[in-house]
Amino acid sequence: MSGPPRKPNAIRRGGVVATTKPRPNPTPPECPQYLKPLEAAVWRSVVDELQAMGTAACSDGAIYARYAALTVEWWELHKDIQENGRTQEVFGKEGKLVGRNPRPEVKMRNAVGTELRHIEAELGLTPAARERLTAALREIAEPQGKGRFFGAKVAG
Repeated sequence: MSGPPRKPNAIRRGGVVATTKPRPNPTPPECPQYLKPLEAAVWRSVVDELQAMGTAACSDGAIYARYAALTVEWWELHKDIQENGRTQEVFGKEGKLVGRNPRPEVKMRNAVGTELRHIEAELGLTPAARERLTAALREIAEPQGKGRFFGAKVAG
């Protein structure tokens, strides 16, 4: 392509291009009153952990509440499965055992577990997520490629 390089779409359309990343309020949110006592304990625990990591933000209060509620739900489903087993017996018309089916709690626990893994990854609560965060911070502190020689600066 000849001529000057194209401008980014946001600039061509008259949009504003941010030169700095938005910074959320680092003050931790208040624990929601609607949480059950065990959920509130999980909420406080995760907020304390995120504060120690320096990633807690006031705007993420609803995410923390959802994480706490899902964590307690997962524990309850897991406990039920431990007590009652993973399968249930199915009886025919004459009262004869005809088979076994998975209990619905198993599928529910798996779905809750999947949602928890997504939230944990978003919040940096898994080893892999923490490593990605650490790598990103390392990249900022020690630029790679041409950035380490030319020290790219952004006007803010």
